[in-house]
Amino acid sequence: MSQRRSAFFFSVLILLVWTTRVQPQRNENFHTTVGYGMAKVLKKVQSSVVSIRTFISEGERRYCRVGSGFVYDEKGFIVTSKSVIQGGDSIVVTLVDGRCSPAQVIYYDESMEVALLKLPLSNLSSISWGETSGLVLRSQLTILGNSLGVFPSVTLGTYLGRRANGTLRLSVVVPPGNCGSPVLDGSGRVVGLMVGRELGEGFGMGGDGMGVVLPIESVRFVVDDVCRGVGRGKGWVGLTVVDFMEDNLGSGVRVVGIVPGGPAEKAKICKGDTIVGFDGRSIRNAKQLAEWVREISPDNTVVFTVRKGKREVFRHIRVGGMPWTRR
Repeated sequence: MSQRRSAFFFSVLILLVWTTRVQPQRNENFHTTVGYGMAKVLKKVQSSVVSIRTFISEGERRYCRVGSGFVYDEKGFIVTSKSVIQGGDSIVVTLVDGRCSPAQVIYYDESMEVALLKLPLSNLSSISWGETSGLVLRSQLTILGNSLGVFPSVTLGTYLGRRANGTLRLSVVVPPGNCGSPVLDGSGRVVGLMVGRELGEGFGMGGDGMGVVLPIESVRFVVDDVCRGVGRGKGWVGLTVVDFMEDNLGSGVRVVGIVPGGPAEKAKICKGDTIVGFDGRSIRNAKQLAEWVREISPDNTVVFTVRKGKREVFRHIRVGGMPWTRR
């Protein structure tokens, strides 16, 4: 165990040095922000981070995809990105203490890339939850996962705000294996799920890049429903929303994901629409809308007030039950 711990902190040191070399302009305060405080954060969180290997067969070829994830709760639920496990014949999860176990796919969300696995293990350490509302522009965030085949390892990034679709903008070099990693604030609380990187002209492993991060509120919106077993007992409309950020246009929620064939798509609700009303009631935030939808039994009809550009229209939605994808 002492050898494993030593190897972990050695890998942290290597990756921290590598990160500051490729991004010196974003780590002016590196020596003041990384040190004893960072070591405390890593020690607190590392037991909640897992390495995920997905074995895939294509004809006579068989290969392994490597990614990351984190422990949602002590019951054995693991959160990762759908792209880490999609198409796999078998999935194996490794914990930082060396334990290794096959995992069952419980659920994944087609629109938001969130996947949920289940391990038949006990004595797991769950991660601590943060909030994206507390993030400050240009603050340093930490990605803890399986970087360059080293697990667990750390990569640093700079928070640059939100995209129009609600995802977080993170200036960071994203090494292979980091998809599915938790993104942590300075207190070691998870504020997002790393789902990939956005490449453009001049981007690459040796230069700058933009990490694509789902805010933790959107992740928990999906995972909480699954873990509470509300799937077929309570309402579901097949869309993913985030809080609407433009105060001058009033309250509401922005649609960022639509499940193909789901109730919302059938009612002609689209990505980019703003939902401002639910059966005549004004919507303040995504959490409120989720609670109202869950209170409606499947097969009942509700009316959404939807803003499309400058027009407001009414959409009648027949509520369904949440479909589970199991393996």
